[in-house]
Amino acid sequence: MKPAKIPDLESVQRAIKLLDSTGRDTQATMIILAASTGMRASEVCGLRWENVDRRKAVVHVVEQAASAHTRSRGELVGEDRWAKRLKTPTSYRDVPLPASTLVRLREHRLRHPAAPGEPMFVSPVGKMWNTKTLGMAMQKVGIRFHDLRHLYASNLIRQGLGVKAVQEMLGHSSASITLDVYTHLWADETDRARVAADDLVRTFCGLGDVSGGSSGAV
Repeated sequence: MKPAKIPDLESVQRAIKLLDSTGRDTQATMIILAASTGMRASEVCGLRWENVDRRKAVVHVVEQAASAHTRSRGELVGEDRWAKRLKTPTSYRDVPLPASTLVRLREHRLRHPAAPGEPMFVSPVGKMWNTKTLGMAMQKVGIRFHDLRHLYASNLIRQGLGVKAVQEMLGHSSASITLDVYTHLWADETDRARVAADDLVRTFCGLGDVSGGSSGAV
């Protein structure tokens, strides 16, 4: 499996500012939510206001937008809808929401009032988003929406979270999938372990600075 492609923070910030300044604040809010929760595009598109618990500061990931609809002569027809179930049983999860993201969501609801059971995000023409329409919209700002999930995961790893915790936050079906995608981000743990062990030796064994020691096999 190829290593995850992680967008740089500057490009994400530029995209958010561009969208906000051009009347596409809904799309900007979707980016902020994905970058701060690691939710899949289909999960963000299928989010309802009732799935957000502001008191506990969590989002309940319990459904997603359908990625495909009825076809007629090769064309997609019918209203956008919610899918029957998520990708895997472990996709059902509660993800913590940062305070800044909650503020952004509150502002979004004031600008775009909706009932608790309605979609949190709708397109400029009032339709429910799906992965296809969102993907096409993201092309205009030069960011793949799924890469925001990688940005979130990489930040968790930098903050010291282990494989199991990252797996649970992302809703992966197994820890092996998490490792397959992000193992290169944990690679520096080897160096950190070496430094930690070196500190231990110098502290308790009184070896002092050994950086200039002799070379060769031990």
